[in-house]
Amino acid sequence: MYIGPNLHSVLEQFQSLTLFDWATTILALIYVFLAARNNPWCWVFGAVACAIWCYVDIVQYDLYSDAALQAFYVVMSGFGIYQWQFGGQESGELSISRMSLTEHVGLIAFSLGVGFLLGYFVSQNFAAAATYPDAITTVASVGATFLLLRRKLENWLYWIVIDLGYVAIYWSREAWLFAGIMVVYVMVAGYGYWEWKREAELRSNGLTV
Repeated sequence: MYIGPNLHSVLEQFQSLTLFDWATTILALIYVFLAARNNPWCWVFGAVACAIWCYVDIVQYDLYSDAALQAFYVVMSGFGIYQWQFGGQESGELSISRMSLTEHVGLIAFSLGVGFLLGYFVSQNFAAAATYPDAITTVASVGATFLLLRRKLENWLYWIVIDLGYVAIYWSREAWLFAGIMVVYVMVAGYGYWEWKREAELRSNGLTV
């Protein structure tokens, strides 16, 4: 039996959107687009969006791991502004760089290992939904955020995988609109990878962006 959105259910969710939902959606999309454009203002929009999304995760969808992630994002946004502006050589602007094989292995191991531990803790203490997928994507998102902070090109590849995971999670919770937003994130992440790669290649050839 097919389980998925129909026009009636999608319209119901659309009509039930609150001011918080609209604010989260608009601000989060601005954040992701600005990040893909390598614009440090992304962190300001991201901080506000994540604060609202944290509230929605707890009150409406029972996704406690993701709620904790959104709270983490709020804190890290301030650090992100500083890091992008002054985290480079001689306290200058931080340039785009690539990850090493060791960094890839470390991030994947960290995401799976800590994700399973977090999932177990949440399953034992909260009536949470999609416990282990939510926990693993949460931990992976923390790692990918640090990659974004350090302006690592491959952060966008990880975000593509992570956002696809969130599409499945929100779909399973029948949160069709949030699942749709995550699909947009996947596309923006693909654009972000292309844009950052283009900029890095131009700078390596001594050209301005």
